[in-house]
Amino acid sequence: MNSAPRTDSTADPMSGFHAATRALAEWGITAHIEEGTREPWLVVARDQSTGTPPGMFEPHALVHLHEGSQARVLVTDAAGVERILITRPLDQLAECAIAIAEWVSDPYPTAGSVLLAALAVHGIAAHTDALGMSYAIPLDPATPAADVYSRAHLSVADRSPEIEHDPAVHTGWTVFQHDENGEPVGDPLYIAGDGEPVDCWVESAIAAAVIADWLTAHRN
Repeated sequence: MNSAPRTDSTADPMSGFHAATRALAEWGITAHIEEGTREPWLVVARDQSTGTPPGMFEPHALVHLHEGSQARVLVTDAAGVERILITRPLDQLAECAIAIAEWVSDPYPTAGSVLLAALAVHGIAAHTDALGMSYAIPLDPATPAADVYSRAHLSVADRSPEIEHDPAVHTGWTVFQHDENGEPVGDPLYIAGDGEPVDCWVESAIAAAVIADWLTAHRN
Protein backbone atom coordinates (compact mmCIF):
# COMPACT_ATOMS: atom_id res chain seq x y z
CA MET A 1 0.00 0.00 0.00
CA ASN A 2 1.03 3.61 -0.58
CA SER A 3 1.10 6.38 2.01
CA ALA A 4 -2.20 7.11 3.72
CA PRO A 5 -4.55 9.68 2.19
CA ARG A 6 -5.35 12.61 4.46
CA THR A 7 -8.66 12.81 6.30
CA ASP A 8 -10.08 15.42 8.63
CA SER A 9 -11.12 14.62 12.18
CA THR A 10 -14.67 15.55 12.99
CA ALA A 11 -17.27 14.86 15.63
CA ASP A 12 -20.16 14.99 13.13
CA PRO A 13 -21.05 11.42 11.98
CA MET A 14 -22.10 12.32 8.45
CA SER A 15 -19.00 14.48 7.93
CA GLY A 16 -16.94 11.60 9.26
CA PHE A 17 -18.54 9.18 6.81
CA HIS A 18 -17.94 11.56 3.92
CA ALA A 19 -14.30 11.83 5.00
CA ALA A 20 -14.04 8.02 5.13
CA THR A 21 -15.68 7.74 1.72
CA ARG A 22 -13.13 10.15 0.26
CA ALA A 23 -10.29 8.27 1.92
CA LEU A 24 -11.49 4.95 0.47
CA ALA A 25 -11.93 6.54 -2.96
CA GLU A 26 -8.20 7.28 -2.88
CA TRP A 27 -7.74 3.51 -2.99
CA GLY A 28 -10.35 3.03 -5.73
CA ILE A 29 -12.91 1.65 -3.30
CA THR A 30 -16.58 2.56 -3.38
CA ALA A 31 -18.36 2.92 -0.03
CA HIS A 32 -22.04 3.50 0.64
CA ILE A 33 -23.63 5.46 3.48
CA GLU A 34 -26.59 3.58 4.95
CA GLU A 35 -29.21 5.06 7.28
CA GLY A 36 -30.08 2.87 10.27
CA THR A 37 -32.85 3.24 12.83
CA ARG A 38 -30.43 4.43 15.50
CA GLU A 39 -27.29 5.56 13.69
CA PRO A 40 -25.88 5.62 10.14
CA TRP A 41 -23.00 3.49 9.02
CA LEU A 42 -20.71 3.07 6.04
CA VAL A 43 -20.80 -0.22 4.12
CA VAL A 44 -18.10 -1.52 1.74
CA ALA A 45 -18.58 -4.61 -0.42
CA ARG A 46 -15.63 -6.96 -0.62
CA ASP A 47 -16.58 -7.53 -4.26
CA GLN A 48 -16.01 -4.09 -5.77
CA SER A 49 -16.86 -5.17 -9.32
CA THR A 50 -20.55 -4.18 -9.19
CA GLY A 51 -20.26 -0.76 -7.56
CA THR A 52 -23.47 -1.47 -5.61
CA PRO A 53 -24.09 -2.03 -1.88
CA PRO A 54 -23.53 -5.66 -0.85
CA GLY A 55 -26.37 -8.02 -0.02
CA MET A 56 -26.91 -9.25 3.52
CA PHE A 57 -25.09 -12.53 2.84
CA GLU A 58 -22.23 -11.08 0.81
CA PRO A 59 -18.86 -10.36 2.48
CA HIS A 60 -18.70 -6.70 3.49
CA ALA A 61 -17.21 -4.18 5.90
CA LEU A 62 -19.17 -1.81 8.12
CA VAL A 63 -17.76 1.43 9.51
CA HIS A 64 -19.41 2.71 12.68
CA LEU A 65 -18.58 6.03 14.33
CA HIS A 66 -18.91 5.73 18.09
CA GLU A 67 -19.73 8.77 20.23
CA GLY A 68 -18.32 11.05 17.57
CA SER A 69 -14.74 10.20 18.48
CA GLN A 70 -13.91 6.70 17.34
CA ALA A 71 -14.25 4.68 14.13
CA ARG A 72 -14.74 0.93 14.32
CA VAL A 73 -14.59 -1.33 11.26
CA LEU A 74 -16.36 -4.69 11.34
CA VAL A 75 -16.01 -7.25 8.55
CA THR A 76 -18.58 -9.95 7.88
CA ASP A 77 -18.13 -13.12 5.81
CA ALA A 78 -20.72 -14.89 3.66
CA ALA A 79 -21.93 -16.89 6.68
CA GLY A 80 -22.67 -13.72 8.63
CA VAL A 81 -19.70 -14.22 10.97
CA GLU A 82 -18.55 -10.80 12.12
CA ARG A 83 -15.22 -9.69 13.55
CA ILE A 84 -13.53 -6.38 14.34
CA LEU A 85 -10.98 -5.43 11.69
CA ILE A 86 -9.67 -2.18 13.24
CA THR A 87 -10.66 0.52 15.72
CA ARG A 88 -9.10 3.99 15.60
CA PRO A 89 -9.79 7.59 16.78
CA LEU A 90 -11.38 9.74 14.09
CA ASP A 91 -8.15 11.65 13.55
CA GLN A 92 -6.66 8.32 12.41
CA LEU A 93 -9.49 7.52 10.01
CA ALA A 94 -6.98 7.08 7.19
CA GLU A 95 -5.65 3.96 8.93
CA CYS A 96 -9.16 2.49 8.81
CA ALA A 97 -9.28 3.22 5.09
CA ILE A 98 -5.97 1.43 4.59
CA ALA A 99 -7.15 -1.61 6.58
CA ILE A 100 -10.33 -1.82 4.50
CA ALA A 101 -8.38 -1.39 1.25
CA GLU A 102 -6.05 -4.23 2.21
CA TRP A 103 -9.01 -6.41 3.23
CA VAL A 104 -10.72 -5.75 -0.12
CA SER A 105 -7.64 -6.23 -2.29
CA ASP A 106 -6.02 -9.21 -0.61
CA PRO A 107 -7.01 -12.69 -1.79
CA TYR A 108 -10.06 -13.83 0.14
CA PRO A 109 -9.41 -17.35 1.37
CA THR A 110 -12.17 -19.34 3.01
CA ALA A 111 -11.71 -22.36 5.24
CA GLY A 112 -13.04 -24.44 2.35
CA SER A 113 -10.45 -23.11 -0.10
CA VAL A 114 -7.71 -23.78 2.44
CA LEU A 115 -8.89 -27.40 2.75
CA LEU A 116 -9.12 -27.85 -1.03
CA ALA A 117 -5.55 -26.61 -1.41
CA ALA A 118 -4.37 -29.04 1.28
CA LEU A 119 -6.18 -31.92 -0.44
CA ALA A 120 -4.71 -30.95 -3.81
CA VAL A 121 -1.22 -31.51 -2.37
CA HIS A 122 -2.21 -35.20 -2.15
CA GLY A 123 -3.87 -35.22 -5.56
CA ILE A 124 -7.36 -35.38 -4.05
CA ALA A 125 -10.33 -33.60 -5.59
CA ALA A 126 -13.50 -32.85 -3.65
CA HIS A 127 -17.02 -31.89 -4.65
CA THR A 128 -19.41 -29.61 -2.80
CA ASP A 129 -23.17 -29.80 -2.44
CA ALA A 130 -25.48 -27.09 -3.74
CA LEU A 131 -25.83 -25.57 -0.24
CA GLY A 132 -22.12 -25.28 0.53
CA MET A 133 -22.51 -27.33 3.73
CA SER A 134 -19.88 -30.00 3.09
CA TYR A 135 -17.36 -31.51 0.70
CA ALA A 136 -17.59 -35.03 -0.68
CA ILE A 137 -14.63 -37.14 -1.80
CA PRO A 138 -15.67 -40.23 -3.78
CA LEU A 139 -14.07 -43.56 -2.98
CA ASP A 140 -14.16 -44.27 -6.71
CA PRO A 141 -12.52 -41.31 -8.48
CA ALA A 142 -14.54 -42.13 -11.60
CA THR A 143 -17.84 -41.34 -9.84
CA PRO A 144 -19.73 -38.60 -11.73
CA ALA A 145 -19.90 -35.36 -9.74
CA ALA A 146 -23.71 -35.47 -9.73
CA ASP A 147 -23.66 -38.89 -8.02
CA VAL A 148 -20.95 -38.39 -5.41
CA TYR A 149 -23.28 -37.75 -2.46
CA SER A 150 -25.43 -40.79 -3.25
CA ARG A 151 -22.51 -43.23 -3.52
CA ALA A 152 -19.60 -44.30 -1.33
CA HIS A 153 -17.63 -41.24 -0.28
CA LEU A 154 -16.03 -39.31 2.54
CA SER A 155 -17.75 -36.14 3.70
CA VAL A 156 -15.94 -33.21 5.26
CA ALA A 157 -17.87 -30.61 7.24
CA ASP A 158 -17.36 -27.99 9.94
CA ARG A 159 -19.38 -26.98 12.99
CA SER A 160 -20.11 -23.59 11.35
CA PRO A 161 -22.10 -25.48 9.76
CA GLU A 162 -21.17 -24.20 6.29
CA ILE A 163 -17.71 -24.59 4.76
CA GLU A 164 -17.00 -21.20 3.14
CA HIS A 165 -16.40 -19.36 6.41
CA ASP A 166 -13.55 -17.08 7.39
CA PRO A 167 -10.41 -19.12 8.26
CA ALA A 168 -10.07 -16.98 11.39
CA VAL A 169 -13.23 -18.57 12.86
CA HIS A 170 -12.54 -22.13 11.71
CA THR A 171 -13.20 -24.67 14.49
CA GLY A 172 -11.99 -27.93 12.91
CA TRP A 173 -13.02 -30.40 10.21
CA THR A 174 -15.03 -33.58 10.74
CA VAL A 175 -14.73 -36.48 8.29
CA PHE A 176 -17.33 -39.26 7.94
CA GLN A 177 -17.36 -42.38 5.81
CA HIS A 178 -20.51 -42.98 3.73
CA ASP A 179 -21.61 -46.33 2.29
CA GLU A 180 -22.64 -47.29 -1.25
CA ASN A 181 -25.99 -45.56 -0.73
CA GLY A 182 -24.42 -42.36 0.54
CA GLU A 183 -25.43 -43.05 4.18
CA PRO A 184 -22.98 -42.22 7.01
CA VAL A 185 -21.23 -45.17 8.63
CA GLY A 186 -20.13 -45.23 12.27
CA ASP A 187 -18.14 -42.61 14.13
CA PRO A 188 -16.09 -39.87 12.48
CA LEU A 189 -12.87 -40.99 10.86
CA TYR A 190 -11.40 -37.65 11.90
CA ILE A 191 -12.61 -34.83 14.11
CA ALA A 192 -10.69 -31.82 15.41
CA GLY A 193 -11.14 -28.98 17.86
CA ASP A 194 -13.43 -28.39 20.79
CA GLY A 195 -15.61 -25.66 19.32
CA GLU A 196 -13.00 -22.91 19.65
CA PRO A 197 -11.11 -21.49 16.63
CA VAL A 198 -8.10 -23.48 15.46
CA ASP A 199 -5.33 -22.69 12.96
CA CYS A 200 -7.14 -23.41 9.70
CA TRP A 201 -4.00 -23.95 7.62
CA VAL A 202 -2.36 -26.36 10.07
CA GLU A 203 -5.56 -28.28 10.83
CA SER A 204 -6.55 -28.54 7.16
CA ALA A 205 -3.13 -30.01 6.33
CA ILE A 206 -3.59 -32.59 9.09
CA ALA A 207 -7.11 -33.46 7.93
CA ALA A 208 -5.95 -33.78 4.31
CA ALA A 209 -3.13 -36.14 5.33
CA VAL A 210 -5.56 -38.33 7.31
CA ILE A 211 -7.94 -38.42 4.33
CA ALA A 212 -5.11 -39.26 1.94
CA ASP A 213 -3.89 -42.13 4.14
CA TRP A 214 -7.41 -43.52 4.50
CA LEU A 215 -8.09 -43.36 0.77
CA THR A 216 -4.77 -45.05 -0.01
CA ALA A 217 -5.71 -47.91 2.30
CA HIS A 218 -9.27 -48.29 1.01
CA ARG A 219 -8.88 -47.63 -2.70
CA ASN A 220 -6.32 -50.40 -3.16
